[in-house]
Amino acid sequence: MEAKIRIYSSGGGVNLRTHQVSVDMDILEADSVSKSKLRQIAEWFYHARQKDSVFSSVEQERYITAMISYFNESYIYNPPGRYRIVAHFNPKGRTIWPVALDSEPVIIEVADAGDSFEKLKQGLAPVR
Repeated sequence: MEAKIRIYSSGGGVNLRTHQVSVDMDILEADSVSKSKLRQIAEWFYHARQKDSVFSSVEQERYITAMISYFNESYIYNPPGRYRIVAHFNPKGRTIWPVALDSEPVIIEVADAGDSFEKLKQGLAPVR
């Protein structure tokens, strides 16, 4: 399954012969699906907050746009599926390591544990 991903990495050299890199990866939804969910999240927060204050329609759209921008970097829903991952290392300038490297393939399976936003809404729902 082909997928869009976001990588977070940091590395550190142990010595001149050994270099290690720690990598975290998010498997992302298609842009159209993600944008739709981000808008739902932002609108939910807007309506949850609306009872405390009154916004004009211009302020509403500005608030929703700002929330979409904020959640774009932090909201993640890893789509369930089976993925084959190969890491490709191609150093810039090739000063430390002279060749590109590929890792052995790793197969991962992402189980459907539910949407984190839906779980957040359940946790923030008013208690009756």
